[in-house]
Amino acid sequence: MRHYGQLGLLPPSRIGVNGYRYYDERSLVAFAERRRETGVPAGPARYRRGLRAGA
Repeated sequence: MRHYGQLGLLPPSRIGVNGYRYYDERSLVAFAERRRETGVPAGPARYRRGLRAGA
């Protein structure tokens, strides 16, 4: 998930003082749905294409 966050595809809701990334439920559900739609395992490029296509 960190990799997707670094690409701007799944930014964390917040980052704790300990460096842990926290994600809200809405973001995680959207991420999981997108992964299912584009195929698992799907790399970031395929995920990004799915976002642009509006799938």
